[in-house]
Formats: sequence, structure tokens, C-alpha cells
Amino acid sequence: MCPGWESWFAFQGLAAPPYHHGPRFPDSSLAISLAVKGGGIALGRTALVYDALKEGALVALNAVVMMSPAAYYIICRNGRQSEPDIARLFDWLKTQADECVRAVQMNPVGLAR
Repeated sequence: MCPGWESWFAFQGLAAPPYHHGPRFPDSSLAISLAVKGGGIALGRTALVYDALKEGALVALNAVVMMSPAAYYIICRNGRQSEPDIARLFDWLKTQADECVRAVQMNPVGLAR
């Protein structure tokens, strides 16, 4: 499960405010889109918000990044992982993920001033 606001407040060393019965979105892209349009604030994975931060459509409220315990797995039927097309896709996805991590580490963007 992805961290929510309760986890974020705890990570910051803050007591969570009383529960707010405002909108909650099952898809983070909806929350991020609403934040881009000025409709509030959202928690977002770096890979999903990096371009919007870089373009200035979003700003990070602080420089602290909370790592998520959630993980993505590339999966396929057992025995197919060595097939050329699948192996090539796996290599491409890994390269893209590595490049994203390097870009964020070299150029953190979007910190609110």
C-alpha cells in the first residue's frame, strides 16, 4: 500500500490533524491533476510529478522526500523472461527507471520558495 497523509505527517515528525472528509481519489493521477489545476495539494511519487515540478506547474512544499515501501514488479509467465522481446522490454524499463533516478538526484526541482 502506498503511504498516505498519516504516514507523511508521521515522517515529518508531526501529529496528523483531525481527519478531513474532503475528496479522496483512488488514482493518484486524479489528485495530481487537480493540484496542477490549483484545486488543492497532493502526495505524489517523484516519477509521476517530476515533469510538472520541472515545468513549474507544481512546487514541492519542502525538500524532504519520503521513500515509499511500495514497489513495482515486472512480471511474466515463468520461462518467458529470457525471450528476446521480453528481455529487451525489461532492459528498456530498467534503463528508463535508472535515468529517472539519476535525473532527480542530479536536478531536484520544484521546491517552493
